Amino acid sequence: MFGSVCKGIKSGFKALIGPSDPMASIHVESVCRALDIPCIDTQMSNFQEASNFYMKIHPPYQHINKAITDYALNSNWTHAFILYEDDISITLDLQDQLQGAKIMVSTYRIQEKNL
Repeated sequence: MFGSVCKGIKSGFKALIGPSDPMASIHVESVCRALDIPCIDTQMSNFQEASNFYMKIHPPYQHINKAITDYALNSNWTHAFILYEDDISITLDLQDQLQGAKIMVSTYRIQEKNL
């Protein structure tokens, strides 16, 4: 997964959403903080401290996806890249909401062998 994050950063990520694994979340947040890339984390547990580039949220996924879409619109995003593991329904809902807001979406499924 970290390879995917690094490739995304090289290709011009402006923000990162996720990941769903708590340990990976800590590492991804650390990379984002070091590079001043906004990170939206949906994990329930949290060991990270607050910052201007880190937001922690955990309502129902439909509300999270709506908030992400609103954030993307307010930030004038034209493209989003979604990394997901195995909960395709959450990913499809977010993809639908972003596309409904006229934001181009690319997705990449992370499989365990990619971690």
